[in-house]
Amino acid sequence: MGHQFPELRQQQALIERVIEEEEAAFLRTLATGINLLDGVIARVGKGGRISGKDAFELYDTFGFPIDLTELIAREQDVEVDLEGFEKELQMQKQRSRNAAAQDVDDWQEIMPIESSEFIGYDTLTAPVTAASRRRARPHISSYSTIRHSTATRAARSVTRDISRVPPRR
Repeated sequence: MGHQFPELRQQQALIERVIEEEEAAFLRTLATGINLLDGVIARVGKGGRISGKDAFELYDTFGFPIDLTELIAREQDVEVDLEGFEKELQMQKQRSRNAAAQDVDDWQEIMPIESSEFIGYDTLTAPVTAASRRRARPHISSYSTIRHSTATRAARSVTRDISRVPPRR
């Protein structure tokens, strides 16, 4: 492969180091997961059943593969509630989709501008004037209602501050 991609040879030491670090991180994940799984197995006992919720927590929170959970559990004469695991997985996917989905308005011009200049390569901070905005309407839940009202107050505060800034010429 070095002939087609000479940068691989040039970066070989870095590539090897990254692979070793990834392997070490995965082995740490496995060690943590095995320790946690051992605790769950001890709690449910031989012939018991690991709940879908516990199996999903190992998977989602600690990155422990469900197939490895099944294998280790089977060796200890313990079942895994795969149906419950799948249910927890689907619920998490739905929570994730809901969190990512936003209902937004069209862009609204606040202040007309003739041109703008990107200066982000040269500086980290600069005075700015917002020229347009887009309001997001989060899904209604008690959490998002609180978040929305807080965001609305913050947006009103920013809008008041922006209205005091003269337009850039």
